[in-house]
Amino acid sequence: MFKHTPPIRLLLLCCLVLAGSLFFVQSARAEPIYYGDTIADDQTIDNDAALNGDQVEINGTINGNVFAFGKDVTVNGTINGSLFVVGDKVTVGGTVSGSVFAIATNFSFISSARIDHTLYVLTVSLVTERDAIIGRDLKGISLGARLRGQVTRDTELVIGMLELARLAINAANGVTTGKPISLAPAPAGISPIAQVNDQPLEIRQAAAGPAGSRQVQIQAQEEGAADNTTNSGAATLDFLLKHLRSYISYLIVGGLCIWLIPQQLSSWADHLRRKPLRAAGSGTIAYFMGFIIAVLLVVLAIATTVGIFGLSLTSLALTWGGLSFSATGLAFWTFLLFVTFISKIIVTYLVGLLILQRFYPRAAAYRIWPLMLGLLLYVIICTIPYLGWAVGLIITFMGLGAVWMAYNSQKDNAAPAGAQP
Repeated sequence: MFKHTPPIRLLLLCCLVLAGSLFFVQSARAEPIYYGDTIADDQTIDNDAALNGDQVEINGTINGNVFAFGKDVTVNGTINGSLFVVGDKVTVGGTVSGSVFAIATNFSFISSARIDHTLYVLTVSLVTERDAIIGRDLKGISLGARLRGQVTRDTELVIGMLELARLAINAANGVTTGKPISLAPAPAGISPIAQVNDQPLEIRQAAAGPAGSRQVQIQAQEEGAADNTTNSGAATLDFLLKHLRSYISYLIVGGLCIWLIPQQLSSWADHLRRKPLRAAGSGTIAYFMGFIIAVLLVVLAIATTVGIFGLSLTSLALTWGGLSFSATGLAFWTFLLFVTFISKIIVTYLVGLLILQRFYPRAAAYRIWPLMLGLLLYVIICTIPYLGWAVGLIITFMGLGAVWMAYNSQKDNAAPAGAQP
């Protein structure tokens, strides 16, 4: 009944040691982190700063990284480091020598402001004013945007509900089947909130004039010539290499499963063989619940971290935030491992096993041969348009359902044994 207690205790002990070490390292520093809500005009901080409050203002100079949490966060000074900010309204009007990582309802990057590296932003409304400069890239997600500033390199923004839905669907579907879904374009008459491309501002402005038009025409001619030089043999080779890499990836993960958890793999395949329809139904529920729970865990981690910051327990908030986000990330990537690889391995292993048991029983005695045969058939089917996508989705649901059924069966079998004195 208590056979899982030692690993849990060991994990808790490691967490406590990590938390204690973080507190100890902080207290042992010659100059501690600055805590407060305001940096005055004539104030200089030669260390990292953690700022928290309803009104957070940075008007002076900070020689270090800044962690800011507040309702209204305003940066008019100089940060010789990176800025990590969470707030309702965030305004950057100063200089940041590093990158800016922002989560905000409204994010404004006003004139004369400068970010030397990259701006990463998750917001409802994004505004970059003229003469505001981003030294490298602008990347993020926003429901609405007005972009007038200068981005030296690339701009990669997902803007609007349609693009956000497209991103979420393609991300989930790419993980599940490896094939993106082509959503229909926006209806005629509906214009995007903002139009973004990967060219710097100077090139985009030049493209509006005659010289820019000639540049675009020359670029289009060069691209067309390059396309004409691509022969069918190279395209076929790329196609084969793509699916060969996919086959090798599945085979590596499957080989590790055969080596490390052979009994579990056989148990999952056995549950799938006995109740395939039930496995498909259970897997469908597990698939959607996995993503929903992941989102809820992220929201919970953010809410609790911000709440602890609100109590002015900055050190505890940083420690808790690191641990909670790390644990959530580990759980989510483990779930993606089952969605992307293990679910396919379970089904393809069972299919290969059934075929070999019917036609070549001697080879079925070795787990690697059914796996190789089943994966080969799966990769071949995936090359067929539409059918490959549908088969990949069904196989994912069935594999996840087999894992869930085996887990419930193991739990039910362990319950009576644990109830005995």
